[in-house]
Amino acid sequence: MTFSDYPILIALLLLLFYLFGRKKKETKEVASPEIPFSNTGINYAVETDLEFTDRCYNFLTEWFAQNNIVVYISPNRKVFRITFQYEDGFNTDYFVESCYAPNKKVLIFCTNLSGQIPDHKLSEISELINRMNEFLLVGCLYLNYEKRRVESQLLYYVGTADLNAEYLAFNYGMMVGLEIRNAVHKIVEYNELPAIVAMDWPN
Repeated sequence: MTFSDYPILIALLLLLFYLFGRKKKETKEVASPEIPFSNTGINYAVETDLEFTDRCYNFLTEWFAQNNIVVYISPNRKVFRITFQYEDGFNTDYFVESCYAPNKKVLIFCTNLSGQIPDHKLSEISELINRMNEFLLVGCLYLNYEKRRVESQLLYYVGTADLNAEYLAFNYGMMVGLEIRNAVHKIVEYNELPAIVAMDWPN
C-alpha cells in the first residue's frame, strides 16, 4: 500500500462509520413516556367518581389525623375544611377538595388570604400579587374581583397514581404558610407602593 492510497482508505472508513452509525440510529428503539402507576396494583385509570372520592377521603382523613389537624368534612366527603383564627381576630378557612373528571383527577387547595379590598385599591393589589407570585415557588395567588379579596389556589394532580403524603404535605404547607394580610394592609391603609411592599414581604 502506497502513501497515495491513504486518502482513499480514510474516505472508505469514514463512509463505513457513517453508514453503520446511521443504521444504528434508525433501528434505535424509542422509549415510551413513563406513565404513573399504582404501587398497590389497583388500576386507577378506570375508577369512578365515587371510588376516587373514597380514595381521597380515606387518605386525607388518615393524613390529617396523623398530623393532629382538626378538620370538618362535607356530607359528600369531597371537601375538608380547616379553620384558623389569628391573634388579631381574623378568621380564615382552608379547603382541600377532591375533584373528579376523566384523566383530570385532582386535589384543590384553596383559601381566602385577605379581607375585602376597596375598589380604588384593586389595581394596586393586583400589582402586588403579580410581584409576589414571582417570589413564590408556585405562583398560587390571585385576586378574586367578584369577592374583592386575595385568594390562593393550588392543584395537586393525582391522576392514575397513588396519593403521595409528601405531595400533600407540600401543597398543604404552601397553602397555610402564605401570609399577606400585612402587605395588603400597608397598601390599603398606608398607601404604600406595591413594589416596595413586595420587596419587604413577608414583613
